[in-house]
Amino acid sequence: MLHFSVVRLVALSLSSQIVKEGTPTIAIMDPFYMRESIICNAGDRAIATQQVEDFMLANIKKDAILIPYFPEDKFCTLIVVHPQHSHAVYLDSGRDHKKDYTHIRALLNDALTGFANKAGPLKVERKSRGGLVLTHTTNFPCLRQSMQDNGMDAWYAILQMQEYIKYADDMLLPENLRNRFANMADAPAREIRKNWGRIQQFICTIIMQDVNSRSGEFFYGYGLPPNDEIELRLEMSRDERPFNSLEGCRPFPLGMPTTYVVYKGRVPGVYDDWEDCRRQVHRFSGNSYKGYPTRVEAEGRYARYLAGEMRDMRRNRMKTMAFVMMVIVTMLVIFYVIVV
Repeated sequence: MLHFSVVRLVALSLSSQIVKEGTPTIAIMDPFYMRESIICNAGDRAIATQQVEDFMLANIKKDAILIPYFPEDKFCTLIVVHPQHSHAVYLDSGRDHKKDYTHIRALLNDALTGFANKAGPLKVERKSRGGLVLTHTTNFPCLRQSMQDNGMDAWYAILQMQEYIKYADDMLLPENLRNRFANMADAPAREIRKNWGRIQQFICTIIMQDVNSRSGEFFYGYGLPPNDEIELRLEMSRDERPFNSLEGCRPFPLGMPTTYVVYKGRVPGVYDDWEDCRRQVHRFSGNSYKGYPTRVEAEGRYARYLAGEMRDMRRNRMKTMAFVMMVIVTMLVIFYVIVV
């Protein structure tokens, strides 16, 4: 089982490879928010939705967008989204564990609606309840884990990303994708397992060349920031990535925040001063806050968070009203039966 941060590092490296090689048909998104443990929260889901929408717009000419997604910490599914055709394929290699894709499906549908509003009409559009929706194929016949490999979801997700890059032009259509994985499935299990050694070498190469090396793409930089700056970066960005450079700094950190959003605290809101933010969350049980490099971004994130909270409140209110109405109708029926 690979840690989420390893899969993320590989995805970032492969994404960089796509850019350098000029692969015209696919793009791989940074999966930082693509975890059920994050998007189950309405506010965080709104932020993640915006990330997906922005990535679609930035790659508007790409046919397929690859998104590694963790429905649970130990399971990983590669989602292939075709925005222009309103289609999402879930490459789940797991054999015997059913995943719940409720939140990620809603997130991708909302992102598609936002994408279409800005990018214009899609080649294929499907609508439901006033918004655009994807066709989510969650039972796609992709390469499956053997009994010996069961539990290696992340390894298979990385292998599938590599296959997509290698055969990019031939894997745009679901039928071609199905045929490719069918051919791989016909290979002996020992041949498939040879890939794990190559993936291990690939991960080690990324860490040595891109994380530890001063010239690496994910190296922090030449200047070593003071410890309090590192701690503030990690605290405000909720950075859980375990990779360290030779100097002890984590790679690809966010810029120093200048504006802070208190999502859950004594007085939620946007704050320009760290001390003001700290007073709202210090010793507040269940606090949630984050720093952003600009006030515009902070206000935008907070607005999307509030919108997500309002949607959840409306849904809960409607559910409560429906339940109350059902109880009232049931009582009236019982009363009628007793009286009559």
